[in-house]
Amino acid sequence: MVYNSLLEVIESAKKSPNGITFISGKDKEKYLSYNELFLEACKILRVLQLGGIKPGFELVFQIEDNEKFISVFWACILGKIIPVPITVANKDEYRLKLLKVWKILNNPFLITDKKIFLSIEKYVFKNHSTEEYEAIKHNTIFLEEMKENERSGQLMQSSLDDIAFIQFSSGSTGDPKGVVLTHKNLLTNINAIINCAKLTAGDRALSWMPLTHDMGLIGFHLTTTMLKINQYIIPTTLFIRRPNLWMHKVNQYRISLTSSPNFGYKYFLSYFKPESAEEWDLSCVRLIFNGAEPISIELCEEFLNKMECYKLNKKSIFNVYGLAEASLAVTFPSVNEEMASIHVLRSSLSVGDKVIEGEGNGSIRLADLGSPVTDCSVRICNDNNEILPDKTLGNIQIKGDNVTERYYNNEEATSRLILKDGWLDTGDLGFMENNRLIVTGRAKDIIFVNGQNYYPHDIEKASEGVEGIELGKIALCGVFDNKFQRDVILAFIMFKKKIEEFMPLALELKRYISYNRGVNLDFIIPVKHIPKTTSGKIQRYKLGDMYFQGKYNDVLKEMEYLKEKLCKHKVYENPTTEIEKTLVSICREFLPVSSIGINDNFFDIGASSIILNQITHRLESIYPGKISVTDLFAYPTIAKLAAFLQKGQAITLPTLKIPEEFINKNRDIISSPVMFQFKLYQEQYKSVQDLCRNKNISVEDFITSLYIFMLSKVSKEPLVSIQLMTHKEDMVYSGSYNISKMKQFSHLSPDKISEGGFWYSINDVDQVRLERDKSSYAILLYNREFMSCNIDLINIYDILMEITMKDDEVEFFCEYNNLKLSAYGISKLMNDYANSILSNI
Repeated sequence: MVYNSLLEVIESAKKSPNGITFISGKDKEKYLSYNELFLEACKILRVLQLGGIKPGFELVFQIEDNEKFISVFWACILGKIIPVPITVANKDEYRLKLLKVWKILNNPFLITDKKIFLSIEKYVFKNHSTEEYEAIKHNTIFLEEMKENERSGQLMQSSLDDIAFIQFSSGSTGDPKGVVLTHKNLLTNINAIINCAKLTAGDRALSWMPLTHDMGLIGFHLTTTMLKINQYIIPTTLFIRRPNLWMHKVNQYRISLTSSPNFGYKYFLSYFKPESAEEWDLSCVRLIFNGAEPISIELCEEFLNKMECYKLNKKSIFNVYGLAEASLAVTFPSVNEEMASIHVLRSSLSVGDKVIEGEGNGSIRLADLGSPVTDCSVRICNDNNEILPDKTLGNIQIKGDNVTERYYNNEEATSRLILKDGWLDTGDLGFMENNRLIVTGRAKDIIFVNGQNYYPHDIEKASEGVEGIELGKIALCGVFDNKFQRDVILAFIMFKKKIEEFMPLALELKRYISYNRGVNLDFIIPVKHIPKTTSGKIQRYKLGDMYFQGKYNDVLKEMEYLKEKLCKHKVYENPTTEIEKTLVSICREFLPVSSIGINDNFFDIGASSIILNQITHRLESIYPGKISVTDLFAYPTIAKLAAFLQKGQAITLPTLKIPEEFINKNRDIISSPVMFQFKLYQEQYKSVQDLCRNKNISVEDFITSLYIFMLSKVSKEPLVSIQLMTHKEDMVYSGSYNISKMKQFSHLSPDKISEGGFWYSINDVDQVRLERDKSSYAILLYNREFMSCNIDLINIYDILMEITMKDDEVEFFCEYNNLKLSAYGISKLMNDYANSILSNI
């Protein structure tokens, strides 16, 4: 059957008795037929249309739930709305990416749930303008508020040349580029996939790839929808927690089609337990699509060998090449052929060189990725775009009806992407032999980590948060290492002192990037200089080449020796409680260290986001309902985590009465901003410093006491109860302060007006109990310098006042619970507080 749009594909699928099974656990799943999905999508379309979204407007997806994702995606296709699926913004880097994508679009709307939106809202308020927040908030549709209705939206026909959706890469922030995919692009590539992989209506498909990824959305949803076959979808987060579930469900549902990038096989094998697979029969599997990142033939062979006793076909792994700009697929091998590969000499892998086969130390084994799929052409060119003969290394270029014609609203990037003769430059390097493609690497510098792309300059910029590291004096690159069978991430830092002095800096950088980016730096190497081009661009490939050539072996050995020496002399504090002993046992299993003390920070000893998920999953089975992965960020040592799990005696905190004008009577979570901020700029800050120096009090005491004074004016109470974290890291003083003692300027010190109190750790806030009635609220003022944990404190305290003291300015940032408190009242408090500071200078 010939289709002229994805709408026709969906309308055809609804007539099928088949559908999608959404898997959320070993024994938890939900089945929806294609017809049920169609009816749900029609109802959602009406909500979108009533919300002001017209044909041609863009709808940005921030949806975690796969069922909701697909229902909304279908609704967009049915209504000629342009879907823009991007990774859910659960980290600051993804929140920044969301804002960058938003600015690229013409008429953007956002669809998400309130929990995700609140995290975006906090980020925007803290790092960007209120105008950006208002624009996003005004055009946001909440999944919770999509009321049930029986009426369908108006279906809108699309032509082949209309935009079907915009595909942004799976990478971190960078400068996101939206690949424009038309209905023609997608239908061409989907038909090619079906034809070249010999897919049939008798197949069954299972995927754990995210729907924001082209393999997950196009390869294992749109393609299988066109075939009207049964689909089974596992959330990626569930695969990370329970990798064995992948093959368990393949066996259970007799799956014939599935997929995984390189890291998935290694991850699965590292947690595979034969005793859990005794009943498996994997003879049903025809194809396991393998792409999305560099392919390790050795790892594929290991996977096939381990699964052979479960009857997995040796010819099932299907190594492919593709990219978002091609919709998805570019080259496929033939079905039912064994994996092919070639050994070539590294010394022959420069653009324009004849590739020389050979084995040994100077060689690399590369995967043969097959021939171009139907309606897609591939050529290899030199840097002047001249076509090169077979077995000559060059730039991979593609052309066809599946290939995008442009990046969305980005003429400059499009002009670099599409060559004058209409061919698209993929940015990858490789060669052809007998019409089969071998990819050798990437001209671009993207680093692959567990199926995720990272831009080196993003991590380099983040590294500036570590004292002693400057942008331009650090370079990152990813290099595939045969020893590890994956990309290793190398960080090179310009450092001219002794290696002994470099070790603390390397340790701090490793911890910082692991905590803030979820990326584990494999090797951090001191270098005398960072190679750059004449225009100042870092030549990362040169550093990677020198690593391969063993130029850094001596320095790495010396660093390893120093590390072992430190470990030998290090005193490890042993566990004393049963919980601590359990945690040590679990952490030793997952963390890449042989010894661990109860006060060792997880991020100092190699914890990555995947390792933290693994530890959390194990802990969930022992302490059900008591722990989440965010708790490991909040309590990043065994001692702190054990104390959290211990659930000790409750901490009772006093609260402060606040008048009725401060109370939010509407109780609408998004009715008003949840944050306010102001700054003391350089001249103002200098005046405050001069004043405090003359009066012999600290700046911190001055601004803290004035805040207590303003709270007294608001509450009309002489005794103010407040929580202060201004002296010790993560330690809070719960005190009551008598304003009547503030008789002169020298009394502007909390210590001098205190009526007593007690200390507690901010990490124990889960044990907090509040002494309050309907008009009493808990208030915390803290210096950002002393807050090392990452806890959502607004769930405990009603008003948070964060003070960040820098060299030449002070930032004041107020967050409040707007379910309880009004924007008017908090705004007035902040304005009065700012004015009280300024009026004293």
